Amino acid sequence: MGEATFRKLLAQMKRRPWGISFVLRMFPFDGVAQALSDFDYVTEDLDGATFIQRRFRNSDEFEHTLQTLAALGKDTHGLEGEGLYHADLSISRPAEEAAELSLCEFVTIASGRYRSFAPRYVHVETENGKVVTLEP
Repeated sequence: MGEATFRKLLAQMKRRPWGISFVLRMFPFDGVAQALSDFDYVTEDLDGATFIQRRFRNSDEFEHTLQTLAALGKDTHGLEGEGLYHADLSISRPAEEAAELSLCEFVTIASGRYRSFAPRYVHVETENGKVVTLEP
């Protein structure tokens, strides 16, 4: 969903719900956060954690994502570079509620690192340089 959808939803709502968004790291959330801010919402990002979304469907998607993230100046080491899409967590809530309780007071990460036994697209160093392959 983009900012136009959020604006339409908020304009129709009688209650002021919280929004929890998992945003792939290659997509900006600034426009949506601004749309929410126009309705007196505060959007906060959970720093220090990403959330695995899925494997890349093919090597082209993998390469395109790594190039896009590199252009944005985002490090993919240990994240998308290991063959999995990662998302950031953004929580949007009414400003008066955000002022009462900080994000770190109610959001904690308790699970360990997810490892799948199914193969993923990864970069592997060979004598001919880096190549994209399914991990062994």
